[in-house]
Amino acid sequence: MEKALEIQKVSQVFRTGFWMRPVAALTEVDFSVPVGSVFGFLGANGAGKTTLIHLITGLRKPTSGRVLVFGRDAASLEARSQVGYLPERPYFQEHLTGEGLLRYYGALSALEWGKASERGERISEVLAAVGLERARKTELRRYSKGMLQRIGIAQALLHRPPLLILDEPMSGLDPLGRKEMRDLIGQLAASGRTIFMTSHVIADVEAICDRVALIQGGRLMESGPLSQFTTRGDVQTTLEALFQREGQGGR
Repeated sequence: MEKALEIQKVSQVFRTGFWMRPVAALTEVDFSVPVGSVFGFLGANGAGKTTLIHLITGLRKPTSGRVLVFGRDAASLEARSQVGYLPERPYFQEHLTGEGLLRYYGALSALEWGKASERGERISEVLAAVGLERARKTELRRYSKGMLQRIGIAQALLHRPPLLILDEPMSGLDPLGRKEMRDLIGQLAASGRTIFMTSHVIADVEAICDRVALIQGGRLMESGPLSQFTTRGDVQTTLEALFQREGQGGR
């Protein structure tokens, strides 16, 4: 099975406070993401999800272990060119329009745009993919939370990456917005992309993911196909049992 992402015995230690004492954010996390899957990385706030995303996107290097994107070190330019990233709290310049933002990010990513008509065509393609064609000339200050999440995905799609990293993509959305985002992620997966998304909401992961990893306190608790969890009952019940077991057993 071809792997889009490999997390190999990854640990991340930060030093904090006056005495710079070490604090483990991740401890020997080990799993892989097959090409073409929708992979849900599930855990409570503070469990280590965003820390791992920073390693996958090359923003940090692990204290130990390896992170590989399509077989290449995640910090390499080759690997980073294969990844599209939507942060949990993206910041966009509110005076820009949706179209203007995409032109700006395209320039930052050093895309080989070619002719002006080709640049416009690609921007139109990604705006259509996220359902924002009619809002392309609208300033971002007038976008709703859901629209901002969509334009964030649009910028992540610009350079046609085969791997999308979505950090809490449904954070702060109302029920309708959550459904629309689920549908959009499903459409992106159907187009052949591999999607790695974090969440602390079980229902979101259960609705759209085919594989799941569970993390608590920086330690991987379990990883595998969604069916691995649902055969033991609903995902909610399975998670509660796992978290209870972890709490009783300690670290």
